[in-house]
Amino acid sequence: MKEEATVAVLTAEVKVLMIGSRQITSHICSQLDQVFPDEIIPFGRVADFPVKGRRVAPLIAPAVWVVGKHRDTGMLVSSFAPIGLATFIYMQDNYSRWMDREQELTKIAESWQSLDLIVLAGLR
Repeated sequence: MKEEATVAVLTAEVKVLMIGSRQITSHICSQLDQVFPDEIIPFGRVADFPVKGRRVAPLIAPAVWVVGKHRDTGMLVSSFAPIGLATFIYMQDNYSRWMDREQELTKIAESWQSLDLIVLAGLR
């Protein structure tokens, strides 16, 4: 019996962040001000987030990173919510105001994980 080869065309939706007609690059994203999780209205999450020129190791500090607008100013900003107690303790110096709000941070991280992934452009 002879089988015929078939070709399947698959499509996927990709979310990107644009300012005017320009797609935001990972380099631009790394320069955004970072705010606390309760100060951002997220547009979506980003993976492998660069922070001020270096990448955050997800195994050392697992967190959900988002890009969005600041609640008060409307400026484009970034934020993150740590995943798990180890990460929370690891980041406690930066998140000291959240030390008694670990459960709230966990809920934020869980809700952000369901946001659409924004694909950042690379450098040209």
